[in-house]
Amino acid sequence: MSQWTILFWVTVRMTSIMLFSSTSFAAKNFLIPHIKRLSSDYHITLVCGDNDTPLDTEFQIADIHNIKVARKPSLSDLSSFFRCLVLLNRVRPDLVLTLTPKMSLFALICKFLCGNKIIVGHYFTGQVWAELSGVARYFYKSLDKISIYFLDYSLCDGLGQKKFLLIENVCSDNQISVLGSGSIVGVEINTSTPLLKIKSSEKDAITLLFVGRLNKSKGIDDLLILFERLISSGCKFKLLIVGPDEQGYSSKLKILMSKYPSQINYVGSVSDASKYYEISDLLLLPSRREGFGSVVIEAAAFSIPTVAYNIYGLEGTIINNHTGYLINAFDLDSYFDKVKHLIEHPYKIDFAGGNAFIHTTNNFSREVVTFHFKQFIDSLFLRRNLK
Repeated sequence: MSQWTILFWVTVRMTSIMLFSSTSFAAKNFLIPHIKRLSSDYHITLVCGDNDTPLDTEFQIADIHNIKVARKPSLSDLSSFFRCLVLLNRVRPDLVLTLTPKMSLFALICKFLCGNKIIVGHYFTGQVWAELSGVARYFYKSLDKISIYFLDYSLCDGLGQKKFLLIENVCSDNQISVLGSGSIVGVEINTSTPLLKIKSSEKDAITLLFVGRLNKSKGIDDLLILFERLISSGCKFKLLIVGPDEQGYSSKLKILMSKYPSQINYVGSVSDASKYYEISDLLLLPSRREGFGSVVIEAAAFSIPTVAYNIYGLEGTIINNHTGYLINAFDLDSYFDKVKHLIEHPYKIDFAGGNAFIHTTNNFSREVVTFHFKQFIDSLFLRRNLK
């Protein structure tokens, strides 16, 4: 029997996949593109922790269920667990994939209770314990170790994140996989209609962009220090900040906007940052921690290079001095020197931006990433039935 015959038999006989997401927002951004690709061969059940974000169901590509799962430990977890158990026992999926650590534990327990051969896996997109210490760090890190040990497969969305997990002895090399070059879902790239942007070298002022949550781990403190140092140095630039304020930075930003109205603007949280990428030249990412540099490849799809600290999560997304610029971790003086130099030599921004676009198109386009994911899912079924 040929491999293709076996694969055909597997996809006909084993057609049920169940995907778990903590929020409908995460499901729409991370899972719907994969569901569209998988739905031609598999029946998909999607479980979301809420129904706040409308999902694309015009083609009836998935059965959608809502089971609220609290982000932190809660008494409601018991009720959520039993609802998951009932649903799993009724649907009896052949494969389960979770995006939420708590849901992965639910799925594993359900698998043992149901007594059927469910392939259960989890997609690691960052470690909450990376910035913790003491008992909290040990506890959450231990949960990841236990999960990976019992899971049938584990994925993570970046080469740097995998290296971090190996260094921290959370898993062995063969226990976790990175699909392709990384990224959980990739980015949309419209190669048929090249983006028409005014070159950085032809602008009076370079537009710097920050996209992300406003908190300490995203480096917002360094960003604001950098802004005032660039102002003092006489650089011609504008800073555009996009993202939700999680730690009360809005008041400080309002003061800066009133003081420098033509050089800084904070637009808050947006559902789609595309229009801000279109008018920007250089992405600033002074993060302390990144599971994977999603914002890096989003910017690169618009020919925008990134200046970032050289932290583990960005490995593979930025090629230093080619598609962007990596600065020794948390060296703010060097970060300032590099950004100032690029503002004064904008042709270097254009050069890196073009390279970033090509690199992202080849490695992180949605077409490439969903292809690798579908291929991996097919291989899981094939390997199980060849045992």
